[in-house]
Amino acid sequence: MHKCEVCNFETKDKRNFEKHNKTIEHRIKNKEIIKFIVYGFYHNEIILYIGSSHDSERRLLEHKIRCFNVNFKDYNFKFYKYIRDKNLTFDILEHKILHTFTIDSKCKTKKEMLKEVHIQEQKFIDMLKPLCNQHKANTGLNIKDYHKQYSKQQYQDNKDEIKQKHKQYRSDNKDKIKQQKKQYCKQRYQDNKDEIKQKQKQWYQDNQPEIKQQKKQYYEDNKDEINKKINCNLCKKPICERGMKRHQKGTNCKQKQPPPQQPIIKKKVIIIKK
Repeated sequence: MHKCEVCNFETKDKRNFEKHNKTIEHRIKNKEIIKFIVYGFYHNEIILYIGSSHDSERRLLEHKIRCFNVNFKDYNFKFYKYIRDKNLTFDILEHKILHTFTIDSKCKTKKEMLKEVHIQEQKFIDMLKPLCNQHKANTGLNIKDYHKQYSKQQYQDNKDEIKQKHKQYRSDNKDKIKQQKKQYCKQRYQDNKDEIKQKQKQWYQDNQPEIKQQKKQYYEDNKDEINKKINCNLCKKPICERGMKRHQKGTNCKQKQPPPQQPIIKKKVIIIKK
């Protein structure tokens, strides 16, 4: 059994134990002076990609695995796609160390260290302009926040074009969008029926004075239209249009309706000749 005295990590596999000792977390806890490198991949004297690492062997192995394994989320990374499209391998590419520097882990946290590493990496990206680096290195953000910020920036840079595409899509798929929206609203209501009713009831109670005021104001603004009278088509009496159905169901209208005509039954006479 191999046990790390610094962080109490235990394993039976010697290889895993050696990997653990090389991790940045272990080396920070051990308060080591960590050596970092900024490296680049070249092909035919053209620089393709610049990266940084504290463990160059592990990082190179990660590149090899992620480039050709479709299950990794980085499979469609621009650098990896370029290698596959050109039928290259990492054995063909030239791996160069561009810069080496050290950071004392006693003085800085992991976040501060990585920020400094990314700043060094970005200097070489700006200077050499590699073909396949997609993002800036010195953002100081985690992956989720970075992609959020990157998407926001992409939208700002291509605002008019994106709006035009969305407008065209809505125009071409009007019926489809309407159906999806209707289905979504119906499903959402079914899933949250009690909660929605409770919120509506609570909202009505909280805003009762405003609702009454709005109704009153609406009536004052549309008084003539609301009280407009038309003749009932049954009893010819002038009635408000909004109360016509109720009037026709009531006795006042039914009393003046003409009695229903009895159907005339014609009897057939059969003559029997003797």
